[in-house]
Amino acid sequence: MANLSTKSVAKVKRVSKKEIQKLKKEGYIIFSSHNHTNFSDGVDYREVIDTLVKIGVNLIALTDHNNMRVAEYAKTYIEDKYPDCGYLCAEEVDSHYGCVLGYGLQTEILFEGEEKPPIKSIIEDIHEQGGLAVVAHPFHPLEGIFRPFGGLRISEITKLNFDGIEFFHADLPPFLNNMCSTLVKLRPQMFLLGGDDAHTIHHIGRYLNLVGPDIDDVNNLDDILKALNKRKTTVLELRGWVTRPFQTLPGFKDIFINKGLKRINAFAGIYGLFKGIHFQHESMGWIPRTVQEFKAELLQVIQTMNINTIRLDAMRTESRAYEFASLGKELGLNVILSPKYVYPRGLSKPQLDESLTYDEFEDFCLEHAQRAQKAGVDIFCVGNELTLELSDDKSGHLERLHDDFFSQFAPSSLEMIPGLGATSIAKLGKLRKKKFRLTTYLENLSKKVRNYYNGMVSYAAGSWEIRDVPWKHFDLICCNLFYSDLFLKYVEVLPGLKIIIPKGSPSVRASHLFRQNIQYLKTFKKPVIISELGFQTVTDAIQVGPIPIHHHKNFEQFKYDENAQSKAFSEVFNLLEKDIFVNGVIIHKWRDLKEEGFGLIHANGIYKPACKNISDFFKTWTISYSNNK
Repeated sequence: MANLSTKSVAKVKRVSKKEIQKLKKEGYIIFSSHNHTNFSDGVDYREVIDTLVKIGVNLIALTDHNNMRVAEYAKTYIEDKYPDCGYLCAEEVDSHYGCVLGYGLQTEILFEGEEKPPIKSIIEDIHEQGGLAVVAHPFHPLEGIFRPFGGLRISEITKLNFDGIEFFHADLPPFLNNMCSTLVKLRPQMFLLGGDDAHTIHHIGRYLNLVGPDIDDVNNLDDILKALNKRKTTVLELRGWVTRPFQTLPGFKDIFINKGLKRINAFAGIYGLFKGIHFQHESMGWIPRTVQEFKAELLQVIQTMNINTIRLDAMRTESRAYEFASLGKELGLNVILSPKYVYPRGLSKPQLDESLTYDEFEDFCLEHAQRAQKAGVDIFCVGNELTLELSDDKSGHLERLHDDFFSQFAPSSLEMIPGLGATSIAKLGKLRKKKFRLTTYLENLSKKVRNYYNGMVSYAAGSWEIRDVPWKHFDLICCNLFYSDLFLKYVEVLPGLKIIIPKGSPSVRASHLFRQNIQYLKTFKKPVIISELGFQTVTDAIQVGPIPIHHHKNFEQFKYDENAQSKAFSEVFNLLEKDIFVNGVIIHKWRDLKEEGFGLIHANGIYKPACKNISDFFKTWTISYSNNK
């Protein structure tokens, strides 16, 4: 096996699958070092493992972004199905410059606050756990530590105690990979790896690593880590660079054409999908319920609607909403809660006619954060559609439901182009528009809330607000994203110049806006939950949209129609099942004060037809790609 020497740092061993089997018989370990699963931005971990084992791999490291939650599932799966294969706990951690791969970790590497941690602290954390730190794709133009713009100087490598380097990265051309030679000369003690960095099945199996040959047990992780650290590794190449783009084309087709926005991420892996119903009026006290009554109703909803989540709103800190939240946790549900200040002029016919100032709401929100912590709430939204609720002049909620108000938040046509999302280019379309107070206010509020609440922090944004919310300061994205073409009329080419896109039926236009908004939210690389999705029980339910019918002009023209509500749900569910991936859907809402409203049941408890559509959707909706091929 002299031809497997790694004395020349630029060498890689070209092999076939048959040769891999031969090397395993000679006592070598075949190690796959860099793949992503549905616990970050890849595919189902079982598919990844199955594909690697089929190639001949007998040591696997799954390196999801900033989490190691796949480990317990992967280890169990491998032990049950592939006992001759080993698993090495690993993670790809984002630093303030680029990515670091950690191997042989005991726990995932966590960091506090919004800023990415320094590379040095990541390396120290890995070493404290007895692991090995590897610099990932060093010269990747966008994500490499030594990328051309904004990266470290090459000389900085001498100050960083890396154990290894991902010398060969399957997505990079040879000239970028070969630049790693300079780094190895600066730190010759580093071992070399080759990685697929695969996010689809089609990208698996381009580079593997040979370890050994003096390791008898693939589960003897101490010996494996020692072998890596002693540079007993050789990079194996299964596909040459010239043919690789053609062989991996199905993977790019899978991402950009077949799956579109359906990118699985870490949050889906933790909880599965959030399938829930918004119990708005109950938790706010407008439809009074005792805890016993609410429990009986909730048990029935869990059984009939296939939910795993409830969303609650709390008007006052002494609200019964927190008793309901604790009850939901006892019943095994995820709980999303937001403080919601509205002033009901009468419980029989609430009138939302008074606001808080921004300063008053901050105190109100922080009090709720403390209660949410005690109640074990999973996701605390710091507010809900606050542009409707907050005003320094205390102008009323109802006074803002008009075209001039919503047009202030109109996205530019550049922001609506797929792929641009939150980029600087997209923002050029709004250069002359004022920056709303909401942006800075939510940034500060999200930080203050964390002094009282330790769970996931988000904000329930109105669809008109999403481009003014500082999502990078939240753990996940909650958006009240209704399937309607209502807000398309506000989209602008330039400030003051509006267009209507595209032409077609309300359903076609609603589908367009729905896709564009979700794609924009996906650019933040955070979990996306549709925190309100519903239809009013009237004809033309899609066209009517989220604004209650009694706020529309000539609202008398809308006729009560349960079938129209049910049909509208079917349309959006079809889109979510086949074309668009989100991490959760919360149906708005369970019960309403108006029969024509969003409610799913009548005052007498009889279910509307839409309930069956929702129940069937939640029952079959999964995070697996297999249902969408």
